[in-house]
Amino acid sequence: MRRLALLTLVLAGCSGAGVTISLQPVTLNLAVVAPTADQVVYPAQPETFTKSPLAVNVRLSGDITPSNLATSVQATFYARGTSPQNDAQCQPVVNGSYYVCPASAESANAISSTLTFSNNQATPFTFSGGGLNQGASNGTLWVGIQVQSGGGISPTFTFNPLELSLSLN
Repeated sequence: MRRLALLTLVLAGCSGAGVTISLQPVTLNLAVVAPTADQVVYPAQPETFTKSPLAVNVRLSGDITPSNLATSVQATFYARGTSPQNDAQCQPVVNGSYYVCPASAESANAISSTLTFSNNQATPFTFSGGGLNQGASNGTLWVGIQVQSGGGISPTFTFNPLELSLSLN
């Protein structure tokens, strides 16, 4: 009964308003992983925050800045609400610091189309879909990348700032 009253209060008070959660910056150092174009790379440690079972509309936004690129890079981004460690198709690499998963098995987790990046140029983004809703419900989020083409000696992608927006509509 208390949950129903709380839910009613939250729904009535929000009337479509949302909550934005600032997350810690995420850096994906692909030099240590050396992924192929058919792999998605996830960090082993997720972004963690207070879970929100009421979120219906979840967006991840901020800037992505690549560095150490020799050429422009085309990449797709993914989000999971569950650990890649618990997925038999994903394998740990770099002493368990990252997981690589076959891109063909990750299509439901895609949160972007293919984007093109240039070295040291911040690109603003807003992603939705994929595993973002599950991540909001669980309070854990793994953000991954699939590099389809281009690259460099030690490509790194930094998400900063990084915000998760939750709303009811």
